[in-house]
Amino acid sequence: MMRTLTGSNNTYTLYFGDVPMPSTNTALLALSLVMLAGGDSALAQNESGDPSGQNPLIEFSIDLGSDAELSDPNMDGDEVFDPGDVYFWRGPFFAGPVNGFKDDASIFMGDYAPTPFGAIAPVCVSGQTVQNYVEYFDLDGHDQTDFDIRQYIDGLVPLPQPIPAFPSQCVHTSEFLAISFDDDKGAGWISCDVPVSAPSPFAGLDSYGTTAYQDEIMGIRLTGIAVPATVGSFYGVADERGVHTNLSPNPNMSREHDDDVDSLDAVMNPDSCPYWYFTADHEATGIAGLPLDPGSIYLNTGFGPMQVIDDVAHLGIPESTDIDAFEFAWTQTSSQGLVLTLLFSVDDDDPMTPFVDESGGMDPSMIYASRMTGTSFPYLTEPLGEDIDALTAWRTRFIPTPPCPGNANGDGLVDFNDLNIVLASWGMAVVPGTNGDVNGDGLVDFNDLNIVLANWGVVCG
Repeated sequence: MMRTLTGSNNTYTLYFGDVPMPSTNTALLALSLVMLAGGDSALAQNESGDPSGQNPLIEFSIDLGSDAELSDPNMDGDEVFDPGDVYFWRGPFFAGPVNGFKDDASIFMGDYAPTPFGAIAPVCVSGQTVQNYVEYFDLDGHDQTDFDIRQYIDGLVPLPQPIPAFPSQCVHTSEFLAISFDDDKGAGWISCDVPVSAPSPFAGLDSYGTTAYQDEIMGIRLTGIAVPATVGSFYGVADERGVHTNLSPNPNMSREHDDDVDSLDAVMNPDSCPYWYFTADHEATGIAGLPLDPGSIYLNTGFGPMQVIDDVAHLGIPESTDIDAFEFAWTQTSSQGLVLTLLFSVDDDDPMTPFVDESGGMDPSMIYASRMTGTSFPYLTEPLGEDIDALTAWRTRFIPTPPCPGNANGDGLVDFNDLNIVLASWGMAVVPGTNGDVNGDGLVDFNDLNIVLANWGVVCG
């Protein structure tokens, strides 16, 4: 794929073929230069996936206030996902609301709202305060392993030294990562700051997950696993529809169709990784009267959540911090070789909670690392330029979902609906990848029309 970089007036544009990714963020510019230097071979490596032919099952959860989430403030009939549950990506179509294969009811011994068959969160309804955060539950991050971390960690005592690597089917080195960026800003749902009503925080994009960019899930290949690690390549893995059919349509035409993947995990077989660890979003911590700590990691014991990693004691970060995403991985040390490491990101600060800082004074666009010895440190040489909302690792490169060229509305079918969108915006300059700009160059013209006609009648899998 041809890639070029142009720039003027402190605005830089990275082109993937004809698709531009403009930015004034210097970190994203640096990332773009890395991608250019890597050449096509960096993106093409391991295109066949795992050498054994085994690709992972990817699990996901979506954020409160997403278009397909039960509490969507713009109810349009496609609300099926519980934000406290975990689902398989590319899973079957859901005709109505459904619990995930991992149900938060197993955490609390009862399904916390929002639920497919009960109460929903009053997103964008006036009169709500931060006191209402404890009435609902939103899964913020999750990871599965084949070991109980409690055999290594004793209560609130930090580890005296890192845990050396041991055989595991569920923990991988950190070279190949998949992430999802946040699709709303820092304020909580009580202020109507949710994916369907707010733009993404930092990079200036209105929504992630469009057809043109396939950036609901992004893949990262690091050049190594020692600290600090450098990004070698950075690429789109899936748009929203590529994650799950029920996240269709993509937000090509309107932010009201925006869905935010806020938790990811990659496993070969969930049954082989039976220990389910999770974090709670500070906006929906559950357990009224005794809310979960959004900065700590919990184990689902089947008899209630158990805190196993403490933000202050094990990670050395402030008590107010909200851990957004996390993943257990092997990283390299100079003295011990591979050791167990917790990779994580933090939320941006919520202005609705003026007495605490959910970022803990840290950068929401950085991946941090901790060996659970009472300290944490930046894992990357540079932040990624956007709030990291989900994170997972696998043994090889994540394989992108096949694109759907010409599908202007993101529903997976190229037809008159897409043609009408192109014609309605004919000759207009638009936000790249939206309103009929199917080639992502920011202008709706014959180039877009030809792409629609060349793919007429195509149904994307």
